[in-house]
Amino acid sequence: MGFSLKMCCAIFLVSASWIFAEQNSFCLEKFEENSLFHDLEGEIKIADRLPFIYNYSTLGGYFHIPSARMDITGTLAANITATSSFQIYGIGFQFFDRIQVSVNYHIYKGMKKQNTDRIANIKLGLITEKDGFTYLPSLAVGIDDFIGIGGVNSPYIVMSKQFLLLNVECSLGWGRKRLQGIFAGVSWSPFRKSEKGFLKNLSFIAEYDFSRKEKGKINTGLVFSAGDYFQFSIASLRGKEVAISGCLQFPLGLNQKTKPQDPCLYASPINTEPLGCIRNEQDFSQEIAYALKQQGLDLYRATLQYNAFGEKQLCLKIINTRYRQECEVRERMQCVLAALTPSDIKSILLVVEEDGISCQAYCFDRELLRCWYHNQISDFVYNELVPLQEVPECKNCYEEAIIFQRHKPIGTLVIRPRMLTFFDTNNGKFKYNIGAIFAPEGYIKDQLYYKIQLGYSIASSMQKITQQQKNPSYLPIVRSDTLSYLRPNRLSLEEAYLQKTWNLGYGWFFRTATGYFEIAYAGIAAECLFYPVNSNWAIGLECAATYKRKYRGMAFTRHVKQLKKTGYVEIPFTGMQYFLDIYYDCKSLHVDLQMSVGRFLAKDRGVRIELGRYFPSGLRFSLWMTITNGHDRVNGRTYYDKGFCFVLPLDLFFPRSSRNYLGFSLSAYLRDVGARAKTGTSLYDTLYRARYNY
Repeated sequence: MGFSLKMCCAIFLVSASWIFAEQNSFCLEKFEENSLFHDLEGEIKIADRLPFIYNYSTLGGYFHIPSARMDITGTLAANITATSSFQIYGIGFQFFDRIQVSVNYHIYKGMKKQNTDRIANIKLGLITEKDGFTYLPSLAVGIDDFIGIGGVNSPYIVMSKQFLLLNVECSLGWGRKRLQGIFAGVSWSPFRKSEKGFLKNLSFIAEYDFSRKEKGKINTGLVFSAGDYFQFSIASLRGKEVAISGCLQFPLGLNQKTKPQDPCLYASPINTEPLGCIRNEQDFSQEIAYALKQQGLDLYRATLQYNAFGEKQLCLKIINTRYRQECEVRERMQCVLAALTPSDIKSILLVVEEDGISCQAYCFDRELLRCWYHNQISDFVYNELVPLQEVPECKNCYEEAIIFQRHKPIGTLVIRPRMLTFFDTNNGKFKYNIGAIFAPEGYIKDQLYYKIQLGYSIASSMQKITQQQKNPSYLPIVRSDTLSYLRPNRLSLEEAYLQKTWNLGYGWFFRTATGYFEIAYAGIAAECLFYPVNSNWAIGLECAATYKRKYRGMAFTRHVKQLKKTGYVEIPFTGMQYFLDIYYDCKSLHVDLQMSVGRFLAKDRGVRIELGRYFPSGLRFSLWMTITNGHDRVNGRTYYDKGFCFVLPLDLFFPRSSRNYLGFSLSAYLRDVGARAKTGTSLYDTLYRARYNY
């Protein structure tokens, strides 16, 4: 394997060791707590700190050089730096208390050959402020360009110390290559305790950067904040040019306050009158459907049947349309059922459906439910007595009486803007496509899901890719021609597929799909998944046969281009992909791992690994890497597809709960190695969304 792969493995192992060390240290701290005053003292020390500053690489630091400090876990930062000789665009994220990552896009002015550069950075905190070592400095190690995108791996070690009485922070470090030699930095925040926000976060900075080849090695300037989320800096670099930087930082991972427009838990009216002449079945079903609707839950089916002991049982099927967490959905359902279930019903079987799949079920005993409602049983005890369970087998129709039936919507229309981003394969330049999406979707006869997506490109910097002059790939062109499908001022059919899912029982699920899965591929796919209720792991198999679409229209092509020694030739192509999927959710660390082993579109075989971190707000940030035998080479090294992805819940900005989200992913290069086609809505994503609890 290449050096970059070894470096990635080393970083992964070090990160994992620190993650588990964090968990163990957290447990030890629980045992070492002696008093409430000890806790309060520690919190005060952590809260009393100097302003946190992001450098040009969007890591904790000064201007060019890093510091050993870490930001609040879950903080996302976006930074723009401009000078007369270069521009830097960066995104940084605080994964854990001890792990901070960032990606940067550099544009160098006045250079003919290599005028862009992409760098991914990581910093690991060995000693942090939260460790409570008052007299020891913070200590961190890091690597700039740790996955080898820019071609220069620059490891370093740095320590930082805050002198709160002097309002001064000092850092000293040593690095190699780009950070070759000793570097140091100091910041002074003289008005830290001022009541005025502008002065409070005003810091004067000086740094010594030995890596600069020019005569001047000292950068000076100041940093100030505008509000809680904006940070600006102006600096003199080596006394020769001025750099201006702006940074937006927001703690997206922190848990949000209660949404003011969410309905309160159901409390009244309370009606437990048994079913009969006074309270007939139709009135009861309408009453409970309305109460659930007010809570953001849709009732689609209600039946009455008798269990094995001849006792009356109410069976309900609902769909959650508003809340992300299963525990909140459960609490709202229990409040409604406890207040409105007739006294002659012994139990309630409630099934939750998501995207056409009966995902999970609850079996509530009415008497236990009444005790919980009147606070005679705690939430913990009740959840243990009535756990989440698999959906039981359906009984024959003649054994149940339907008292409420509602059909799923035949069609709903979603209209939203869209921005696609790529890094071009030839020179690494950033490409974008701005447009809009029109997506009608719905159900046919309540069972067959369909989705149609039309995309319209308004503005684009993408050009059609022909022959690659630099870093050519000798794999079949299955993904690197994506830009040829996205042309300005063009309406295109991007998706049009049907999907059917089944709950086979005992934790087994199955789906099939056919149609146009994405703008480049159509075909037929199947997936089988074993994902038991209350399990933190799942395993599945999926396979698909796809056909490549032409750049215009809806027709297919049976050939793709591939670079040979004599030039580009057309080869017969039918896209076959199959994978063994393994999923694991480490709930104690709020980390999930997804791994797919199998064959990709370009006939290369290997494994795709994605490591994600999720937060109380619903934010999820992940890194992925695909290792195959495709032997693709970029800049003289074997290239493995890699990138990052985040899922941002939109209700962070709304006064009410919502299950809608904004997703964004970006790969280091647009290459054909490790490429796979979409095949519809995956089973694991659907089930995980229905069962999610932080």
